[in-house]
Amino acid sequence: MMLPSRQTLVRVVAALLVWLVAVAWSRPLVAQPSGPGKIPNSREVTQSDEERAATLKSRGDTAMLGLRYQEALDAYREAYSLTQDPALLYNQARAQQALGDFAAALELLERFDAEAKPAVKARLHRLQELLQELRARVTQLSVRCNVEGARVILGDKVIGTTPLPAVIKTASGRTTLQVLDDVHRPYKKEIDLPGGGSFSLDIVLLRKDMTGIVVIESNVRGAHVSVDAKVVGDAPAEIVVPSGEHKIFVEAPGYEPARTSVVVHAGERRSVQVPLKKEASIFARWWFWTGVGVVVAGGVATYVVLTTPRDPDRGTISPGQVAAPLVRF
Repeated sequence: MMLPSRQTLVRVVAALLVWLVAVAWSRPLVAQPSGPGKIPNSREVTQSDEERAATLKSRGDTAMLGLRYQEALDAYREAYSLTQDPALLYNQARAQQALGDFAAALELLERFDAEAKPAVKARLHRLQELLQELRARVTQLSVRCNVEGARVILGDKVIGTTPLPAVIKTASGRTTLQVLDDVHRPYKKEIDLPGGGSFSLDIVLLRKDMTGIVVIESNVRGAHVSVDAKVVGDAPAEIVVPSGEHKIFVEAPGYEPARTSVVVHAGERRSVQVPLKKEASIFARWWFWTGVGVVVAGGVATYVVLTTPRDPDRGTISPGQVAAPLVRF
């Protein structure tokens, strides 16, 4: 008999785990038909809506078991739009969690916690634990910008245009933030978003017709670069600057720091090489040997003074003389 492949075994085990999660978490929250009702602030819920939502819910459960999380999420969303049953918020949260969108999962689960009846929430003994787990994977991001209407891209997803809401919940971890429009220089920065914490950025976009770009390179890769007393990063570094003259400072451990300046015109891109020289050995520095010479000369003079015999001191003790060796080390 041919044994199943490793890939098949992994898929079977994964499907079984998802099924166990679905049984433990989703089954108690199956919406039971309760007859026609009314969606708050909306239309009446018909028997047909209830039946259609139940079919979609079942389709979503099957997709979850098959690890087709996006398909499950779409089914749960459509079912919720028909009945607005809070149990379907919970199911959407679990699908979002499986997709790795922890911020969306947290938002849905918090809505479920706020909207579901106590009897429904009582069936989930780990609800608060799950909320804490998701909150630990989410960062509260705050982005402020001097330009309105610029697109804000986090990772590979557009999260809105400026001005953004005061706080945006997003998955924690290392990612890239970009702010773009057609008039200003693009902004791009690698950021680390702390899980369970907050992160703020104040971004100033500069106009393309009033700025240039300076690229600072050095023979020492990773040397620290500052422009106009502002830390830019490690060489090679790139920065957008207003047109005009700018002071550049480069330093690295074990090397002598270097300073230079550059004039940048609007729309120009300038590359500047700032070479660093290794620090001279302490034994090669003039001030070291000058200092050593002074110390040696002073030591010789002291030795001569302390070892040269001199007349005995006069004292009051008979016979009136005190003599003692004057050699000291």
